[in-house]
Amino acid sequence: MATDKLSVPYTQMGIQTTVPDQTSLAKKDVPRPDSEWDQMLKGKAEVVPWNARLPITLSVTLPKSRYWCGDKVIMDVEIYNQTPKQIKKMTVTLFKRSCSYAISKQGERKLNARKEEDVHQMMVIPHGFPVKPRFHYNYKVNFKIPFSVDASVVDPTSSFEILYYLRITTGVPRHHGPAVVLGPIKLEPRMV
Repeated sequence: MATDKLSVPYTQMGIQTTVPDQTSLAKKDVPRPDSEWDQMLKGKAEVVPWNARLPITLSVTLPKSRYWCGDKVIMDVEIYNQTPKQIKKMTVTLFKRSCSYAISKQGERKLNARKEEDVHQMMVIPHGFPVKPRFHYNYKVNFKIPFSVDASVVDPTSSFEILYYLRITTGVPRHHGPAVVLGPIKLEPRMV
């Protein structure tokens, strides 16, 4: 798993991905120079469902982290299903994280409030699904970002920010499987 200078590996309840460094509030969701928005994002998660002895492993790769509103996102998805059950679905969710900051007289930003909301959720059934028991799946998955999504607000001097993340989940029926969160993703407004 590749990480940049501002990211550290993060594991919690079956989710393993890169998130911004948590050592100080000033570094959290720090905007990056424009060239860094074109870097690849990777995430991997492994979960053993409660009714199985072996895990399901989900790996997802995005070729870049900057898109236009209305773009089609093409992800490389790899699933290693070691369970005796079929994996029939995959869900991709675009969610927005809005942060407001209190700015001190010295110009330092401190997190005041954070709100997360799902913007667009889509159940995808890519080519090659369902994933058979004890099978290794490796394909591309398409996800369309809606045109109606607000653009990202990324300004280190602003009192608020809007950043987007993708959550990809899969699993066996009625049981939670692995989930990978990729981001932050910068969405640019589409000019007409």
